[in-house]
Amino acid sequence: MVRSELEKLLSSYVDVLILKNHGEYDFGSYKRGFFFLKEKGILDSADKLIFCNDSVIFQGRSLEPFFKREENKDFYGFTSYKRGMYPDTFEWDYMLHIQSYFLSISKEIYSKDWFIDFMSSIEKQNHKYNVVAKYEIGISKLIENHGYELTSFYPKLETEPCRTFLARFSGFHKELEELFFLEKRQYATAYNNGIMM
Repeated sequence: MVRSELEKLLSSYVDVLILKNHGEYDFGSYKRGFFFLKEKGILDSADKLIFCNDSVIFQGRSLEPFFKREENKDFYGFTSYKRGMYPDTFEWDYMLHIQSYFLSISKEIYSKDWFIDFMSSIEKQNHKYNVVAKYEIGISKLIENHGYELTSFYPKLETEPCRTFLARFSGFHKELEELFFLEKRQYATAYNNGIMM
């Protein structure tokens, strides 16, 4: 799809559309959106900031249950994961963090200088895993180090969390299948193509 067609398609759904190839993955887009809102003074009148990327597909169900639980929380996401990796070495270890595909961040946090500095520090990495290690895991560490709780809608997961969005794949948390609001796009695409992952 050419840029003009994309702009026409999306313009009816958004107030502002920023299209830029930056190579910084989701956090690069979060950074650009954050500073646009900050410079325009829009964040001054908001209570919460939502970061959401396009790696997930909404199921069409209401997000009201998520936002009801989120109401009094400063840093909140759909899933938390107990494992993470170190930058550059990509060695795995216990690193509880909130997955970054859908995050709710309170004004109490996003107005702080240390949060703004973190957003400013986001830059292109030489490997996708470094984006996860430095920014997805990094933002959770930053929040926790400043005394805020890491909370999520779903339980803390021991297995790869994106697989739980399609309970029919893994059989994990089947009792939650009716509560799923999102599907990981790569697994939904694979399923539609008859590929079991």
